Amino acid sequence: PKDQFIYKFLEPWLGEGLLLSNGKKWSRNRRLLTPAFHFDILQPYVMVFSQSSNTLVDEDGRGLSDIEIRHEVDTFMFEGHDTTAGAKCREEVNSLLGDRTDFCWDDMSKLPFLTMCLKESLRVTPPVPNISRNITKSVTLPDGRVIPEGISALISIYGCHHNPDVWKNPHENCIGQNFAMNEMKTSLGIIIRNFHVSLDEERPPVKIPAITLRAQDGLWLKLEPL
Repeated sequence: PKDQFIYKFLEPWLGEGLLLSNGKKWSRNRRLLTPAFHFDILQPYVMVFSQSSNTLVDEDGRGLSDIEIRHEVDTFMFEGHDTTAGAKCREEVNSLLGDRTDFCWDDMSKLPFLTMCLKESLRVTPPVPNISRNITKSVTLPDGRVIPEGISALISIYGCHHNPDVWKNPHENCIGQNFAMNEMKTSLGIIIRNFHVSLDEERPPVKIPAITLRAQDGLWLKLEPL
């Protein structure tokens, strides 16, 4: 179960979407929403991403009530609103696109370096740095210490991603991972195809581990048209 002390502050905004729901409700909604993220459903979105790099659409609400659809859309908007990472993969993008200006579905599997850079950026700076759960059964840690039943545990995603002893397959559990990765590939690909991007050295980013990991005073970049 998810720790309501933390998540209850998001409920007026997100309702009982996948981020906040538990148990049977979470399982039911996850099952009903999964077809909406099938490759056949995601394919048409690539052109939408390419034409507008800040679009998120949910078209599949079969089996969900109007209020549940709204909650899930709010959840996906929240979880994907600030996940685009930066990387210099212009050569790969230019080689793939040639004279074209837009990405297509087949391009998504032909950007290995861009994909690696995006995944590494997400590992180093995960958009959601912490989650919390209620412990329903005592857990014995490898060093013998016990996390007792009935307490709330704060789980550091940021810490796990930076700890080689516990970081294993961190990209396999997100329902929207393909949607988000395609959005990032097309958005970043178009940006680096048109601009040289560099960090403003006079205003380096300072991490703020709030609900989503952000940079204090924003992320200051220099964009030079190519």
